[in-house]
Amino acid sequence: MRECRAGRGGVLLALVILVLLCVPTVLFCVYELLLEKGPSGEDPLIYLAGLALFGGLLVFGVHRVVRGLPYISYHEEKVVIHWNEREETVVPWSEFQQEIQVGPLFPSGIVLTQRNPPQGRGKREISVYPTHRGFRAFQSALEAHGILGGGQWPPDINCEEVFHIFTPDVEKTCVEIAQIISQNEKEVVAAFQEGLAAPQQYLAQQEQRLKSQYPLSKEEMKRCVADPWWLMRDVLEQQQVVCTRDWKDELEDFLFFLFGTKRAKAEGLTLDPRYFGLSRAGDIPEWSRLLNGKLADKGLVVGYLGTEADEYTLFLTTQEELDTLERLAYSIHQIISGFN
Repeated sequence: MRECRAGRGGVLLALVILVLLCVPTVLFCVYELLLEKGPSGEDPLIYLAGLALFGGLLVFGVHRVVRGLPYISYHEEKVVIHWNEREETVVPWSEFQQEIQVGPLFPSGIVLTQRNPPQGRGKREISVYPTHRGFRAFQSALEAHGILGGGQWPPDINCEEVFHIFTPDVEKTCVEIAQIISQNEKEVVAAFQEGLAAPQQYLAQQEQRLKSQYPLSKEEMKRCVADPWWLMRDVLEQQQVVCTRDWKDELEDFLFFLFGTKRAKAEGLTLDPRYFGLSRAGDIPEWSRLLNGKLADKGLVVGYLGTEADEYTLFLTTQEELDTLERLAYSIHQIISGFN
C-alpha cells in the first residue's frame, strides 16, 4: 500500500525544537517556584501558568510521537487512516465521501475529518501537507476518484505553485539518483542524460514501446518524457536496473523480475523462493522485508521508487546508498524508500 505521512526527519526536527523550547522554560518555572530564595516580587501564578503551558505542550508532543503520529495508507480499493498505532479507520474509495469530509488547509494542505466518529470520541481529523512523503500521489488519488476537483478545491489555492516555491535542480538530482542506483554504469547514465537533453527525440525513438506499455495520449506522453523523474524511471527500467511490479504481483513474477535486474545478476542471486522462506500468500512489502534479512550477508536491501500508480518500482541497493537516495528524492519532493 502507498503511504502519505510526515517524514522522519521532519518529525525529529519538530521534537528537538519542542524539547529545546519547553525543557528550559519548565526548569526555569520550577526553579522560581521551589528553589528561588527570597521574595522575587512577582506573582507565582505566572510561573504556575508557564509550567502548565510548556509542561503540557512537552508531554503532548512526546505522547504523540510515542503513541504514533497519524498517517494515511491506500491502494486502488480502499483508504486506511491510521489515527495512531492502535486505531485506524478503513474506508473503501466508493464510500470515502460519505465517511470522510475533505477540505483545504491553508496554505496548501488537505484536512480529512471523520464525519461520524465512534461514540465517545470527539472530532477526529488528520492534516497532510506538501512536505509529507507521498502528498502529491495521495492528492492525485483523491482527484482520480473524484474527491478533489470539480470546484471542491478552492480556486485561489494552487497546490503545485505553492509546492514548488523553492525549485530544486530536479534534473541534476535525478542524474545523481540514477548514478547511485545503476552503480554509475556509463551506458545507463548516458541514456538518461540524452533523454533529458532531448525528451521529444527520446519519445520519437521509443514511441512504439511507450504506446504499448502506457495507455496515454500523445500529449500526455509528451508531458511524461519532459518529467525528469518519470524519464529516469523509464530509462532505468529499460536498462534492467529497476523493475516495476503491480502491488498484487505473484511471488514467482516478483522474484523473476527483481532478480533479473543487473545488480541481482551481478550478485548471482537464486530464484528459489524456498531459499528465502517466502510464501505465495504474502505481498511485495512482506517478501521484500524477508529478502532484506536473507540478503544481509551481501549487504543488500530492496528499495523502491515512488510512482503515482498502485505499483512498486524495485531495485537492490545497500542501506547506505538507500539512505542517500531517500534524502535526494525528498529534496525534489519524490519518494525513494525501503521496506522496514
